[in-house]
Amino acid sequence: MNHSGKVDQDDIMRARNVLLASGRRTPREEVDAYRVLAQVSPASYLPLLARALQRLSYDTGTGKKHAACLALCEEAVAAARAIDPAEPARADVLYGALNSCQRELYDLGRRAAGLAMRAEMLAMGRAQAERSGDLVVKGLHEWAAGLSGEGRYAEAADAMTELVAAILPNGPGDGSLAWSLLEWIAALHDAGRSGEALAAFGTLVSTEAVEAANDRVPMACHLYSLIGYAQMLDTHGRGEQAALVRQEALALLTELADNGERKSWSGYQTSFWAVLLTISGAEGDRPASRVRRRERRPCGGHPMPSGATSTAVMPSAKRWTLSLREPPRIRTGIWPSWSACIGSSPSAPPSTGSSAPICSRSTCAPCSTAG
Repeated sequence: MNHSGKVDQDDIMRARNVLLASGRRTPREEVDAYRVLAQVSPASYLPLLARALQRLSYDTGTGKKHAACLALCEEAVAAARAIDPAEPARADVLYGALNSCQRELYDLGRRAAGLAMRAEMLAMGRAQAERSGDLVVKGLHEWAAGLSGEGRYAEAADAMTELVAAILPNGPGDGSLAWSLLEWIAALHDAGRSGEALAAFGTLVSTEAVEAANDRVPMACHLYSLIGYAQMLDTHGRGEQAALVRQEALALLTELADNGERKSWSGYQTSFWAVLLTISGAEGDRPASRVRRRERRPCGGHPMPSGATSTAVMPSAKRWTLSLREPPRIRTGIWPSWSACIGSSPSAPPSTGSSAPICSRSTCAPCSTAG
């Protein structure tokens, strides 16, 4: 439908001039222009308007949100919904707009509204997966985080189990599999499914072992996973198995102490170690099976231009993992636990200087957050 009769022709001309002009346009200029032109040619400009509104809502250059971030995100959703359902690009545009908006809703503590948008995203993801035959369902990860934030731990564990079953055959990929496995372990732990959590931890250890053997991740990541696995085995009364795992960890630690990493890396694996400590601790950390609503914790960063990082809440000290938040930085106080976990007494923790085991893959999840 053409709405040019309802729009001032001078406004249309100015909007087109802005888009045709040489030089860099600001996000505000793009939004103003697309708002006008979307009334004239919705099919062409509504998708562009939705994406421009998301860019305006969050400045990736300064790392700051727009003062009207939520209003801009909601306008982006409205623009995406207005796209003709017959348009092939509509689903991707709407999914992106919903994703930006739910992140901001969680950041503001409006979890019910955010969870409703995640449910819509999941429904879209399932429909898309059914059409394409893809086993990985978009939105499942965010949905699991939202369920956990509402105390629906069994459902969150089921969602993460479905996700891991879909992505595990694809292998480690860019390193994100390790984080998904950590989140799966945490979800199973919170649901009280200790046997499955231990089996999942075994999968993580095996994955890290293969990756380290092929020099795709630092040996330190394999070591950290072994230490965490031993701790969780102890927690659940499997002392004999824990002792065997500690011996394997001690052998690997000795190799690292004698020879260092087999290759040079570019980032230190502190975050991976910190998270493993939190999810392999005491059974008392497990939340009660009944639904509990917890206070929202503010988000610590905005890695995506589409909106603020999600702040769906996870129970216990590991809540950042499944809630998609920034992982904690390693603290020097953690290092005394190193020798206690291994059952030996190394003279000092690995150095954080240039000789430390570090990773060159900025896209590797454990490496991307190392300080």
